[in-house]
This record gives sequence, structure tokens and C-alpha cells, in this order.
Amino acid sequence: MNQRKTLDFSPARAAMGSLLTAVALLAGCGGGGGGSSGPTPDFEFVSVSGVAGVRDNRTKMVWARTLGDPNLRGSRFPTAAELLRLVEGTDSAVFQSYFGSTVAAPPFRVSEPNYVDGPAVWTIDVSGVSARGAVSAAPAANTTSAWYVLQPGVATTSAVKYVQYLNLGLLWPESGWSGSALMWKMCAEGSAWDNSSAKCTGSPGLYNATTAQVAVDAANTARFGGFSDWRLPTKQELQSLLKLDGFQRPLVLDAFVSPYDQGMPWNTRFRTSSPGLPGFTWGVHFDTGEVGPDVLPGDAMSLWLVRSAP
Repeated sequence: MNQRKTLDFSPARAAMGSLLTAVALLAGCGGGGGGSSGPTPDFEFVSVSGVAGVRDNRTKMVWARTLGDPNLRGSRFPTAAELLRLVEGTDSAVFQSYFGSTVAAPPFRVSEPNYVDGPAVWTIDVSGVSARGAVSAAPAANTTSAWYVLQPGVATTSAVKYVQYLNLGLLWPESGWSGSALMWKMCAEGSAWDNSSAKCTGSPGLYNATTAQVAVDAANTARFGGFSDWRLPTKQELQSLLKLDGFQRPLVLDAFVSPYDQGMPWNTRFRTSSPGLPGFTWGVHFDTGEVGPDVLPGDAMSLWLVRSAP
């Protein structure tokens, strides 16, 4: 009877593994031919019908490399959301390396019409670092920069609609919406929800940086709505409630203004948690549509608390 021998292939497998690893490394460095060239860069220079542009590979949008009308069919002003997504989501050094002179240009006009300050246009500042993303209204006669989108991209976010949960005094994202959802308190701090009148009652308070934190802590200690993770919104979160193409003040999404009569102090800004200019934070003004980085710690501001919803 023959005895079967068990062969040890371990040395051969190890040698083959080392060889395959070496080939993969060479291919990754361009030495193997036909290998991957690495991850797709966020930006790359392109040409659209002879017009120089920069493609943002994150959104697939193509932006003009130079300012002014490119005289290209289909080109347009960006929306505020498109321009904010570009300037706030891009490192300043990378931004300047691809767009150069646009960094120091006057504020840029966006496509949303300004109905409440007319004749005026909405503009967004893209200069510097701490002031990038400031939104303001400029008289139509003022000089504004014109930066065009050459090709639209793929939408990366869905429009959010909010449902009022009246018995809880909460504003919840409409069911079926998926993404990074937020839950807001129905009423600004200092006022309270009243079920019988379906309104926020009492006068919203004004808070400096210290008393704002006290208000946040109080909401969490009381577990408002059953939650203990209330906080100040970031610039981007609070700004998402702006309705720049609205016909009436306040310029805030409909679900957020309906609980109030004229008692809401829309003529004061709302505080955010986002650092602005050195020593300042960002504030959002729903009456004027202004979003600026110049809120001092001692400034009296309104508060709208938010939490991240599951």
C-alpha cells in the first residue's frame, strides 16, 4: 500500500504572494503599465466648447476659470447653495490654486432673485477664510462679480421639508427624506409653544454667548421633547432655513414662520456655534437674509435650538 505524501506549498505561496505584491506596487507607481492612476482629484482643468473651466468632481459641476459672461449657451449664475457648497467645502489653498483671482474678487452674484430689498441682488463673499460664505443683499447698481457655471452637476442633497409636531412643539423632517436630518424646536428660546392657540407665546429672549449656553443646558436638563442633545446650530444648518427667493419677510422656510404672529423679533440675528472672524461667530438674519461672521460674544442674539435627528 502506497503512503500518500502531504506536500508543503507554504514556501511557494509566500514567494508568489511577494511577487504579486511587488507587481501591484509597481503598477500603482506607474511602472507596471495599465495600473490605477490613483484616486480622482477633487478638481481638474477642462474645456467646454472652447471655454476654459474647472470641473468639481465631487458635484460634477464645471465652473468658468475666468470671471464675466463666457458667452456659452447654457451657462448661468450659480445658485446660493451651489456657490456655498463650493467655497465652504474646499480648502482655501486648493481653491486659490484652481480659481486664482476669484478669491480676491468682490462678492459674487447668485441666481436667486431678491424680492424684498429690490432693486437688489443676493451676493456671496468667497474671499479670505473666516468670511467666506457671507451672504448679503447689494443694490443692483453696485459692482458685483460674475462667476458662471458652464455645466450643471448632479444634485448631492435633497430639499428638506419640515412637519410641525404641534403637541411637542417640534419641527421634524418630512418622513421619507433621508440624509443628515435635523430636528428644530418650534419656538425660539424664551418663548413657548401653546397648543390651544397653535402659536409660540411670550417674547423670545436675547442671549450673549454665556447665557446662550445656559439656555442650551436648561433645554437638555428639562429633556425638551424627550431629548437631551439640543445645541446651537452651525452656520450651515441655520442658513439652510433661509428662503432667499421669498416675496415677504421673514426670509425663512414657511414651516418656521407660521407659529408666530408679528411678535417674533425677526429684526435681530440668530446666533450660531460656528467661528467667524477672529473672536467672533457667525449670525443669520432672517429679516434681511444677511449671514455674517461678525457676532461678538457679548452681542444680544436670538436662539433657535436644534438636534441631529436619526
